[in-house]
Amino acid sequence: MTKGLFKTKPLMILALALVMVFCLSFGAFAAEYPASYVQDGSHATSDAINVTVTVEGVDIPYTEVPVSLNAKSSGTQKVLDAMLAINSAGGNIYFWESEDVFIDANSTYFTYVNSETGTGAGYSGWCFRVNGGFPMESAGWGATIASATIKNGDVVSFFIDDPSASSAAAKFTRTNASYANGTVTATVTESHQYFQGSNWDWIITDYAALSGVTVQVLNGASVVASGITGSDGTVSVSTGSLAAGAYTVKAVGTKNASGIITTTSTTTFTVE
Repeated sequence: MTKGLFKTKPLMILALALVMVFCLSFGAFAAEYPASYVQDGSHATSDAINVTVTVEGVDIPYTEVPVSLNAKSSGTQKVLDAMLAINSAGGNIYFWESEDVFIDANSTYFTYVNSETGTGAGYSGWCFRVNGGFPMESAGWGATIASATIKNGDVVSFFIDDPSASSAAAKFTRTNASYANGTVTATVTESHQYFQGSNWDWIITDYAALSGVTVQVLNGASVVASGITGSDGTVSVSTGSLAAGAYTVKAVGTKNASGIITTTSTTTFTVE
């Protein structure tokens, strides 16, 4: 378990985006980060980059948005830059600082994606991770959207969470898979974060096996085969011989009674 102490008022925790976590599992295009990490030069660049942003809420279905960012003449690429690019693109996803104010270049937090801000339970609100990891500026200090750095190929995941307790927290999943002899073997793990104690002591759990998850093998939008993970988080899905091409393995997200999610995650493989 990784533990960090974040110096901020509890009601502002989510609004300031000091909780960051991930909702997709990356395919071969992104390096997996540990459940939490302290940013350094290896996590940053000023070059032109391509990243993927995923969004999943109570009412917003799992959505992947590719983002291209031009090189920066000063400073490094940040999560905020990707969010601003999405707003400028005029698509189906918009990030808002407050109910009627879009984020801008000076924003350090956001509270809405489209019209969604949380479930109303506990401290629910939007969180994010980069490549599945909770980014920190330094030991114990979570990065904001304005300070979290990104590089080429990264995946930034936004999802609804309630970190008021371990039992309430969203499960951020990661999926890994392989294909051989007509069978896809997939493993789904999850990490979550929550705070406890009067000092708002944050706990970020390591990734651990997640059972009972429906895993689909997809050819485009068509489901080839599916199965459910066992106690070790693994499932073997019989697909038979697959034609040459790219395939997606998807851990299907779910929502609990309070609307907090077990996130969707995907990975890909190619049959030559």
